[in-house]
Amino acid sequence: MANFTTTAPDEQMRAFALVLLRRLLFRPPQASSSDAGVGSSSAPSSSTSSGPRLTLYDHLSEQTRDALEKTVLHALSNEQSANVKTKAADTVTDLANASFQRGRPWPALQGAVFRAVGGSSLSRMCAYRILERCQVLVTDVPSEIFVRGLADSAVEVRLTL
Repeated sequence: MANFTTTAPDEQMRAFALVLLRRLLFRPPQASSSDAGVGSSSAPSSSTSSGPRLTLYDHLSEQTRDALEKTVLHALSNEQSANVKTKAADTVTDLANASFQRGRPWPALQGAVFRAVGGSSLSRMCAYRILERCQVLVTDVPSEIFVRGLADSAVEVRLTL
C-alpha cells in the first residue's frame, strides 16, 4: 500500500492511500469478541492497561520502517497535487511523532523539511505544517526559518504558522 501512495495514477487514490496507511499504522489492535468473554482476564487487556498500546507500526521491521519513511518523504517532495501533498505531510508528521516517541531517530526528515521550506509555496506550507505538528523538529530549527515563514508572500504559508 505504501508504494500506492506514489504510484497510483489517480490523485484521489494517492491521497486515500496516504490516509489509509496512516490510520492502519496507528490504530490500536482490537481484541476479538471471542477473547473478550472468555476467562476471568485475558492477557491482551492486562498488558495494554499497564503500558503503551502497541500498534501495527510497532510490529514493523526496521527495514520496513525505513522503506516506509523513504516512500512518504518521496511523496512529500515529488507530489504536485495540493490535496495529496498535504496528506503526505500529515503522514510524515504521524510517522515522525511515532518514531520520536519510541526513541527512533529519522535523520532524513530534517533535511527533507528544510528543503521543502525553500521550495514552492505548497512545499513551504507542508514543511511548516510538519514543523507545527512535530515538536521534536522545532527544537533544531533556526528561528529565521519561522521569521521567513511569517513573512512569506503566500498567505497559505503564513496561515500554517
